[in-house]
Amino acid sequence: MTVTPSVEAPARPASKRRIRGWNAVGVGLAVLAGLLLLVYPWAYDRYLDQGPLNRTLRTLRAQVRERPDDVAARLQLAMAYQRKGDLRRAARQAREAVRRDPSDAAARYVLGTLLLQERRYDEAEALFREALRFEPGHRLAGLELGRLYAARGRFAEAVAVLEGLAGRWPDAPTVQEALARALAGAGREREAAQARERAAEQRRRQVESHFQEVPWREGD
Repeated sequence: MTVTPSVEAPARPASKRRIRGWNAVGVGLAVLAGLLLLVYPWAYDRYLDQGPLNRTLRTLRAQVRERPDDVAARLQLAMAYQRKGDLRRAARQAREAVRRDPSDAAARYVLGTLLLQERRYDEAEALFREALRFEPGHRLAGLELGRLYAARGRFAEAVAVLEGLAGRWPDAPTVQEALARALAGAGREREAAQARERAAEQRRRQVESHFQEVPWREGD
């Protein structure tokens, strides 16, 4: 009787086994990513329902759903998302507010501040300028535009904006502080020192006014 010797299948090279293992890991990660994409919206909404902003966010989201053209409610929702740390959703709401009312200066200001946090300086500058075009007296847009000019080294433009703003907002130390930095950058150190003195005096008056309004108890 002839005995046929058994022939063992040749072992796969170690490199091929590793490749198959990594392929399996890749498929597993892809499946996990797909599940996360399905679960994420639900999980995010549950996250928003926790913490100190929960009632505010729920109320504002309901208002925006019921009144989509309510720009004020949409901007409040954007700022609530900002406080929650979700700049993407905040910017989305602010952009939608601008789209629904292109002439609303506040919508452009809010969107500009959000883009500043993302370091999108050109877009933010354009939005602040547009806000001032629609509402020349918008003080916060003027302040942010002046600060942005100074931060970008455009000190002459910053001084022009902030000096005009100081005339319309004479009791705001933040304006004088921003003006002092712009003047110093422009090499006008003496005027910068005067602006710093005005800012310090304004802050001192604010503190005094605050303490005068405190209802001290008799005998304290």
